[in-house]
Amino acid sequence: MHCKQCGCEFQFGLTHCPNCNCEIHYWGKTKIIAGVEQSALEIIDIFNGTFKKHDLGAGDRMFIAGTPLTTPRPENMLQEWEKPWLYARLLAIGAFFLMLGHFMYNFLQHPGGYFVMSIVGSLLVPLSVVIFYWEINIPRDIPIYKVLLVFFIGGMLSLVFAVILPNFSQAFLAPLTEEPAKIIALAIFVYALDCRYIFGGLLLGAAVGAGFAAFEDIWYVMRYSMMYAAGAAIEIIGKGIDADGLKFLVNLHTSAVAFFQGNEQAGKGFMQFSSALLEQMPQGVGTFFWRAIYTLGGHVTWAAIEGGALVLAKGNETLQLKHFCRKAFLKYVPAVMGLHFLWNFNFGFNALITIAIHFALMALAVLLAFTLIKKAIAQILLTVNSVPLQDTASSSKLTLTAITGILRGSVFEVSMPLTIGRDPNTCNVILPQDTYGVSRRHCIVEPRQDGLYIMDVGSTAGTFLQGQKLAANRWYKVTGNFYLGSEDVTFSAN
Repeated sequence: MHCKQCGCEFQFGLTHCPNCNCEIHYWGKTKIIAGVEQSALEIIDIFNGTFKKHDLGAGDRMFIAGTPLTTPRPENMLQEWEKPWLYARLLAIGAFFLMLGHFMYNFLQHPGGYFVMSIVGSLLVPLSVVIFYWEINIPRDIPIYKVLLVFFIGGMLSLVFAVILPNFSQAFLAPLTEEPAKIIALAIFVYALDCRYIFGGLLLGAAVGAGFAAFEDIWYVMRYSMMYAAGAAIEIIGKGIDADGLKFLVNLHTSAVAFFQGNEQAGKGFMQFSSALLEQMPQGVGTFFWRAIYTLGGHVTWAAIEGGALVLAKGNETLQLKHFCRKAFLKYVPAVMGLHFLWNFNFGFNALITIAIHFALMALAVLLAFTLIKKAIAQILLTVNSVPLQDTASSSKLTLTAITGILRGSVFEVSMPLTIGRDPNTCNVILPQDTYGVSRRHCIVEPRQDGLYIMDVGSTAGTFLQGQKLAANRWYKVTGNFYLGSEDVTFSAN
């Protein structure tokens, strides 16, 4: 990249030009980059693009991403990424259909409104949250069709594992079964897709959690529907399900078939049943309404945290059992299980206090996920600024060769400004944390037409060119060797 004011080429991630010190802007993402580097990123920096106006082709460009032909190169990931916005549109559509179903149910007295609300709450809301995690996936390396496959297959697998694993009668112990079930399903996809970015883990986890939540809600729909059907039948016949009750249900089925075939007289029994069923649905409507809202900080977010933590723990390695025992993973899973435990625990409070507790737990889950989002962005910045080591120097390219220290013999191509220091999040040439005399960000070396130039960025021990200590924040042409702090870390320019 080049400075708009002085034309100097600089490293992606810097917030000020190393030559003229003017502020650098990255397509509206300067706050994100600076916030991560300074450990000051806030949630609003992620969401402040939600209501930004987008052209008609913006969605098309998003949905074609993820294939080998459309996945951005690592150095272009941040340039091509847009802050999340599509998820909010889907949530708005979901809210519209919820209101439509509410109108059908409460004002038109039509049972179909009940099922509109239940299906929207079960499917559209969880999918909207998944779309958020898909949008925030800066590498854009997982196409939407794979996300949907993980949603359906991962959701079903997690439910199957939840049935196979030991179950407990107390609801508050459900996390001991459900969270391991989701983690097992999630691990299958992390391994199959060889997920290397934390953002990918967050996305796959959200897809599995959304599938689990959606299919669990559908089960609730079926359960409540059967309960209401049985209750309506009992109410109509005025007695328990005995021989006469079974006969009634058989006749009810026959009446329903006849009704849909246009036999108005035979359909009277079905209409009577529908009226009784309609009267008993309010409890289920409330349940689905709140479950739709709770999706925002429930199973989807919990599983997203587990997925991000798992990829954080495994790094660039292929997933193995040892990764489940690493601290980076183990410190997040108990937190998720604790949130799930508190969510299911019956404190005996009234409805308003219980709702307040659930909203507080949702907020904690979102904040926990945000800590992983910050780590994921830091990982992207490191990837964007990484320059691979070269085995040999090329006569046609400017290079740095480490001639002393732990990097001795390593050759670095200088085709863009390189930051040397101990901070893996902001440096291209990274030295161990215990390297004596080297600061976190020590100096910058950049290529120009007449050779390499170096600038000390305010290091503690200083940068020395041919034995002379350089003044901080000034550019010097590199002639010969230079070292950082002491001659134990010496480089040669070629």
